[in-house]
Amino acid sequence: MRRTASFRPGWRAPCGALLLLVLAGCDNEITPLLVEPTAFFAVHGFLDSAADTQFVRVEALRGTVFTAGAPLDATVTSTHAQSGTTVTWRDSLVTLDDGGTGHLFYALFHPEAGGRYHLDVRRADGRGTRATTELPPVPTLRIDAPQGDSTSLSQQITLEGLFEPFNDLRLRYRVSPTGNQAARTLSIRYGQTGRRGPLGWDVQVFLTRDLQLVRRLIDSEFSDTTAGFFGVGVEVELPSKEWKMPDASPNIEQGQGFFGAIGRYVVEWHLDQNAVHTMGFQDLQQ
Repeated sequence: MRRTASFRPGWRAPCGALLLLVLAGCDNEITPLLVEPTAFFAVHGFLDSAADTQFVRVEALRGTVFTAGAPLDATVTSTHAQSGTTVTWRDSLVTLDDGGTGHLFYALFHPEAGGRYHLDVRRADGRGTRATTELPPVPTLRIDAPQGDSTSLSQQITLEGLFEPFNDLRLRYRVSPTGNQAARTLSIRYGQTGRRGPLGWDVQVFLTRDLQLVRRLIDSEFSDTTAGFFGVGVEVELPSKEWKMPDASPNIEQGQGFFGAIGRYVVEWHLDQNAVHTMGFQDLQQ
């Protein structure tokens, strides 16, 4: 038996480490020098679908060390290619490793799954740099029927079209100690798991084991008869293609640096009602 899956908005996940990694990779103790006469800015950053705020570091390329103190002449905008929606980014000053200051631009928005974005950095004369990236789409799930009994219930899911392992795959469960309480969300870390299948990446979900762990985490609040099950989903992080070639920047026109994207998604599926009851929960899935 096969079922279709539904997409829920991406969970909030810390991206500070990734951002620091990208920004640290721009050798911020040395302002980049102009190599090509048609290159204007160095940009370093990425779009994160789970973040409220997006960041990008901007530096003006220059042909001589004697122009280092000049104010940054740059306006930064991003455009969602499919809709044409444009956002103007704000400038902020940050302290660099050498004690100097750098320009970190930020904008308040959530990039859309599958969206293609143009980042434009322009001088007052209209000349500048464009970087383009595309967020991976939300994966499609192929769901097998649950197998086993109350002591070993499991279910295979397939993330269709994805054939590379995940660094930190997680399963997310929404439950409540009693059916009349609001759902609580807990994530179970699967790490690097699964295998390449003919249709995509196959993952075995150990439902009984996971829900026993969930119960232990909040065991004091659980009722054996009225615990509520609201949903199960898989949490995935999908990098854009630029992460596979960080030493090159073919997506940056008239500039240098790195500009990519990460799609962080939760894809839920509807667990069979009999399976929910077998595990001792009320079925409260929408």
